Amino acid sequence: MSPPVHIGTCIVCEQARPEILEKWTLLGFFGVTPNVWVRISDFTKPVTLCFVFVGGECVGKLHVAIRVVAPSGANIPGGSEAIGEFVPEKKMSAFYMAFQGVMPGPGRYSVVMVLNGQDVYQTTFELLPLT
Repeated sequence: MSPPVHIGTCIVCEQARPEILEKWTLLGFFGVTPNVWVRISDFTKPVTLCFVFVGGECVGKLHVAIRVVAPSGANIPGGSEAIGEFVPEKKMSAFYMAFQGVMPGPGRYSVVMVLNGQDVYQTTFELLPLT
């Protein structure tokens, strides 16, 4: 079964805020994966990130979730999920997925977008200590 949408890009920021006229403001822009380096001051405290997945046309009811995976391969608790109904008028789609969790330390992490229980996109970002 093919995924309900093709994701082509993932933007990493600190937060995304909805605005009028179907637009969003990205706060604390870190970059576009896989070329993202986020500096963390204290790995014992929760990190707040927002992953913006952008892709093509998307139609139907979807259950959207993310998984953040540590360099060790362990899933990190703190990913968000949502259910939404998408209509065919738009030729692109954007999914704004929040994450808040404690990261085990510096390294290259993965973020996986899951649609209706199926992994449809995976990319990486790096966490570095603030020095």
